[in-house]
Amino acid sequence: MKISGAPKDFPTTRAEKVQQASAIAPGYQRQLEHGINLSITFATKPDDAGGKETLDVTVLIAPNDTKKSARIPVEKIAPSVDDAQAGTRAHPFPIIWPKPASKDYPTLYFGGPTTVTIPQADLQGKVGRKDAGGHTIKEYKPEARATLPNGTVIGLQYWWYIEIGTVVGPLSAGSTPGGAKILDILEEFGFKAQTERMDGDHVHEIQMGGEDVVSNLWPLARGVNRGGGSIVNSIVVHYPSGKTTTVKELKKTSAQRTYYFKIVEIKP
Repeated sequence: MKISGAPKDFPTTRAEKVQQASAIAPGYQRQLEHGINLSITFATKPDDAGGKETLDVTVLIAPNDTKKSARIPVEKIAPSVDDAQAGTRAHPFPIIWPKPASKDYPTLYFGGPTTVTIPQADLQGKVGRKDAGGHTIKEYKPEARATLPNGTVIGLQYWWYIEIGTVVGPLSAGSTPGGAKILDILEEFGFKAQTERMDGDHVHEIQMGGEDVVSNLWPLARGVNRGGGSIVNSIVVHYPSGKTTTVKELKKTSAQRTYYFKIVEIKP
């Protein structure tokens, strides 16, 4: 899906794009949901009739180049929200994410199983070559599911990806376990978290709706990981009325209602 000229506050996740595109091309809902190629162009300008800002939307749907277009009042795209609706799944609080996007987590390098600690810097320079046990040294990226020589699969499942536009939640007041599940797996291949100054990190924070599963874990620089989790608590969220609070305060009522957040910027 290609997007051009989108207003800053326009929905950015694929689900939201599909929802908005289908609003002006309802006959294509099924095709949109199944990944048909389409190009959406947006432009905002004053309404000809009386000054209200409108959103001109054009959807070009492949492979037949079928074009649908409409002029939609901006308030229908981004309706006003009261405080009671703020923080719901439909109207998540915007936040700045204090850790990297999932694609920017470090690439790892492994050969076969070993009892010897091998620095990642050493393996990085030997990608494609054989290790002492005859295994080819390969690179492993966080967003690429891959199988280690012993048959264990590592890499993030796509539903744990973090990027601008991701909605995270529901908020949880529970404690976050360590990253031993991924570190124990990698240790068999010569990886030592202490040597690398890394932690096993829950990419999608447990306190923000993530789970303690290998598919949500990847090594991250220790300082970034440990600082990021605490920064989440101090994030200031803004209600439509102008009232503010923090994630830490919202946790106190997270058992009574759910809170969701939309990542609008990433600043590790």
